[in-house]
Amino acid sequence: MAFGAAETDTVGEAPSALRRAPARDARGQAGLTLPELILTLVVLGILLALAIPRIDNGLRRVRLQSASAELSTAHFLARTSAMRYGRPAQLHIDAANGNFWVQVDTSISAGTLDTVGSIHRMSSAGITITSTRAVLCFDRRGLAYTAGTCEAPDATITFSLAGRTDTVRTTAIGKIIR
Repeated sequence: MAFGAAETDTVGEAPSALRRAPARDARGQAGLTLPELILTLVVLGILLALAIPRIDNGLRRVRLQSASAELSTAHFLARTSAMRYGRPAQLHIDAANGNFWVQVDTSISAGTLDTVGSIHRMSSAGITITSTRAVLCFDRRGLAYTAGTCEAPDATITFSLAGRTDTVRTTAIGKIIR
């Protein structure tokens, strides 16, 4: 059926009487009522109240995993630095202050220890560290050894945050076990 010019608003569109008008309330205005808005906010509030503790637990778990990964990276850096410089390297674990770092003699003439990489500060993230060892040493082959201030390489390092823990263990030859 063809529409005449008087029956259409513009060319090709259906008559204006056939198009839908926006929904209107009793006063003839479109939109949400106050009770609908309040109900929506209450439902969103309940959903957020349920989700926030799970998000917080997830963030704590990720921070602990990150701390363990940083220690594993520092451990790897100590081993590879010992091999690179051909001199013993030390992984220092200061559990009381929540820090760990790597030191190796990088000078041409032996004698001066230098910090390689960064000092990892776990206390700034609220993470506490407990460790069975304070200094792990690696020889120029990257193998763990015990001499002088170096302690046995079989260490257990535990990271704690708000009741959650993550543990990293090292073997007698100085490898990481997760």
